[in-house]
Amino acid sequence: GAVVSFGQRCGSTVLFWVDGAGPRCFWGHGAGPRHIACISEDTDGALNPLWQPHWDPKDSSKIPYDGTASLARGWVMSKHFGGGSEAALLAGIVGHNLCIDRFGPPRTVSVQQGKLMKEKQEARPMHGEAGVLPWEKVDQSENSVRFGVELPTAQLSVERTFSLDGSKVLMETEVRPLDGIEKSIEWCEHVTIGDPFLDGATVKADVDAAWHFSEPLPMSRFPDAAPLAPLPVEAALSIPTSADAPCGDVIATRINAGQFAVTNMGKTLTYTWDPAVFPWLCLWTENKSRDDVPWDGKERTRGFEFSTKPFPEVLTKERAETFEGTSTKCVIPVGGRKTSVEIEWK
Repeated sequence: GAVVSFGQRCGSTVLFWVDGAGPRCFWGHGAGPRHIACISEDTDGALNPLWQPHWDPKDSSKIPYDGTASLARGWVMSKHFGGGSEAALLAGIVGHNLCIDRFGPPRTVSVQQGKLMKEKQEARPMHGEAGVLPWEKVDQSENSVRFGVELPTAQLSVERTFSLDGSKVLMETEVRPLDGIEKSIEWCEHVTIGDPFLDGATVKADVDAAWHFSEPLPMSRFPDAAPLAPLPVEAALSIPTSADAPCGDVIATRINAGQFAVTNMGKTLTYTWDPAVFPWLCLWTENKSRDDVPWDGKERTRGFEFSTKPFPEVLTKERAETFEGTSTKCVIPVGGRKTSVEIEWK
């Protein structure tokens, strides 16, 4: 049987499994698994398919994201990560991050100030609180470990349980309302692949259609594509090589089956999920196109972001319920909602 231990590596949560196939290391950056940083067959992470940004990480929970300077030192620190709602997330981002209760930027909301209604950006970080707040270990057994976090603004409780089944990591996530009120949320499992595994990798995903992002992207691989224009699926799935010119885009694909697989260097990373929960696979391609802080024109990534909605945007009325006949909604009932994901590396 598998053995799970709990430790620390570079300020990150580390889970070590040992089974008949040999030791494995699976670790999440930050306090608990708000970001899954490494999936490897050895404890040194010799070949890790997940993205490792070039910048030095900081504790995301120390950086404000509500547009105030209430944490003076954190506010200064945020400038190293671009400032604004992205700073807290980028400070600690790596590999696979959980996006709840937002997939995309904070919304603009109407706030009563005296007799006037004013527009204000809501106090949420990019992609929601789950990716920036510290998690805690809730429980641990011989072959599994469970972490949890409470999201005060979203009024949600989130728990993740990790266990090992041969070459697969099983990840079960449960989301519950803290206040006993049904919630309509956005939920994305934001998996990002990086070099060296990324360069030359091939992709398999059972998707039937692809659409360009809803806003203009000046360095898109499809420079002539209008917002929301249909795109060829194979071209959308393809990954630029390190020798290609700088480019970057965001593309929504609609899935037939909840699975993608990325292969390179004799290894394959496969994610499998419930398509009834996540009917969309958003593709984020970044090939040295972002030259602002902290990107500095150095990063190469491919995000495989299986989600409850097609794009990381503030949903318009036109896409609030469906897009191209497929749901864009996710409801967390009073009793909560569970879903499972399999991660295989072999």
